[in-house]
Amino acid sequence: MEWFRKAAEQGYVLAQKNLGTAYEHGVAGIKDEKQAADWYRKAAEQGDKESQFQLGYFYTIGRGVSQDDALAVEWIRKSAEQGLSQAQSKLGYLYLKGKGVSQND
Repeated sequence: MEWFRKAAEQGYVLAQKNLGTAYEHGVAGIKDEKQAADWYRKAAEQGDKESQFQLGYFYTIGRGVSQDDALAVEWIRKSAEQGLSQAQSKLGYLYLKGKGVSQND
């Protein structure tokens, strides 16, 4: 965790994503969903499609962030546009259910 943090603080996107994952799943006994969301956001802002999806997912359920369907769609769409199939599927579901977007089959 210490080395990931050092790399992440220097802007290394893979380390940021890995810290997000580590905090999300409690690696090294430290589970912190807010920290996970913060690190995913840093990687997402640099264009990492997996982090964009994870951050969007966090927004759909209010995990580590306040629940916000519009922000969920925004981040998931960015990931989907980069070709992440999970994000494309989730975005389709959000349209189907009208969550954060106008309902559209």
